[in-house]
Amino acid sequence: MSVFPLLFSVLFPQECKICENTFPIKGQNYICDNCLNSIYKMKFVYCHSCGKITSNCQECVVDRKFYDIGIFTRVNDKLTKIIAIYKLKSVKALAHSIAEIIKEDIEEFVVKNKIDLITYVPLYKKLEKERGFNHLREILINIFPERAIKEVLIKTKNTKLQMELSKKEREENLKNVFALRKLSEVEGKNILIFDDIMTTGSTLLECYKEIKKGKPNKIFGYVIAR
Repeated sequence: MSVFPLLFSVLFPQECKICENTFPIKGQNYICDNCLNSIYKMKFVYCHSCGKITSNCQECVVDRKFYDIGIFTRVNDKLTKIIAIYKLKSVKALAHSIAEIIKEDIEEFVVKNKIDLITYVPLYKKLEKERGFNHLREILINIFPERAIKEVLIKTKNTKLQMELSKKEREENLKNVFALRKLSEVEGKNILIFDDIMTTGSTLLECYKEIKKGKPNKIFGYVIAR
């Protein structure tokens, strides 16, 4: 860092939008390192087919869904706020910070499962244009080569924010809103679907159902938090 930016950072520190403590400005100027570092890998018991917090998911014994789902950590208030600031305030620079936190874990998941193609939950195009970027894609391109990432689904209509809805409303809100671009893009491949926070699992499941129509070899999921 050159002298002037360093001096500016010391003279005019930023207040963290999470903990409200002041910190020197660097990279993005919304969240301090202490709050970002509160997101860490946490192992816990969940169904690796649907993501439910259970060690014995009877539904998936009968009807297995994802071949495996990777979950980086349990959700907490700080993480929820960080993701909300990143998405809703369009703080694009936070993509790099979040990517650095999950990078090692998701890379290991991709290698272990021999993933051929990484995709993500799409945004309705009007919303993506207003925001200026897809927040999930931005995290991924800070980890993987862009050629490994492809938007294989499109979102055909705008929907309400999932965080505002009940479990039943979430399921109805997303029913039949995703469409596969081309069957040939996923056929015979190991596909990874990436999302940020899983609450009921409705979003990932709807993406899974649509991608399955393209006859992939295996479908995996990966989320930052559950």
